[in-house]
Amino acid sequence: MRVKLITFTGAVLWAVSVIATVTTSIAKAVDPSTHSTGLPTTEAAEALLNTHDASCASEACLQSEYSASKPLPSLEEIQQIQQELRELSASEPADRQRRVYPSITISNPTGYGADQGQVFAGIGFQSRTRFSGGENVGTIFGGGKRDGTAGVGFGVGNARESVGFQVSYTAASFGGSRAPLSGGLNAKLHRRVGNSTSVALGGEGIINFGRLPEDSDEIEFNDFEGTYYGAVTRVVQLREDFEQPFSRLVLTGGAGSGRFRSVDQIVNGEFGVGVFGSAALQVYPWANIITEWTGQDLAAGVSIVPFSNFPMVITPAVRDIAGEGDGDPRFVVGVGVSLSEVLSLLGL
Repeated sequence: MRVKLITFTGAVLWAVSVIATVTTSIAKAVDPSTHSTGLPTTEAAEALLNTHDASCASEACLQSEYSASKPLPSLEEIQQIQQELRELSASEPADRQRRVYPSITISNPTGYGADQGQVFAGIGFQSRTRFSGGENVGTIFGGGKRDGTAGVGFGVGNARESVGFQVSYTAASFGGSRAPLSGGLNAKLHRRVGNSTSVALGGEGIINFGRLPEDSDEIEFNDFEGTYYGAVTRVVQLREDFEQPFSRLVLTGGAGSGRFRSVDQIVNGEFGVGVFGSAALQVYPWANIITEWTGQDLAAGVSIVPFSNFPMVITPAVRDIAGEGDGDPRFVVGVGVSLSEVLSLLGL
């Protein structure tokens, strides 16, 4: 059997759930009135803003501080404030609820996930599959076979109150390296821990489709099948104001089998567990710079939200920087979209 290690599908697994890991949570953090029918997950972004300490959060404390500094408002003043709040709520909800935020990893899973009926989809492209030869291999765009992947998923449950459950299907190829639309089913359980941390246990390629016979000369497996992992994501506040540049740092770490093994272990068909980690620095609320170790290679990229009112995230990156695989870096890009929010934009 000639083994062709693709090891890109993991990046597209992220592209598929890129929105499902961060966007709604951030929107909810910006505005607590944002509801879960908007963007795909309700977790990561909320943590980005909820990282400050509240010195006077209780109702009794607030009442005490208020009454000590000024008299109680009149009925007319209260009614005026209520009317202003109603007008504000009626004029601005679309912009607040449809705000999306960039990815926090390139290919690694995170501690966050989709829940509360959120639906998402994604596509991905790689300039060259690993070990596929070709000309101009020394450049990130040269040599070998190009290929793409796609996927769709949804989430149920409530990760803050109990647990969230995310399910997705990843088509591992458009036909450039294996049978078109062959792929696998993935699942993740995730749980919020406080305002800035989330943990997850998940599996990729739990059920696989389109596998070739064992005696085939082509690749006979999805490069992500048999992957089981645990991940923790933590949001670190660098500045109090979320809108300021460099205000948040998001760290993700974990360990897993399958695609997180070393290249030698994969080639030799050996079981192994590898560690992975990612760091995403928020340059602006609409742009992150990301670096990560995937268990077998180093990757770096950026993630941007090109439109403020449309739920799409684009994450271009370079993988195999450390010289793993066939020794040359590769360009990859993933695009994620919240189908839930698209339907909301259409009024459906």
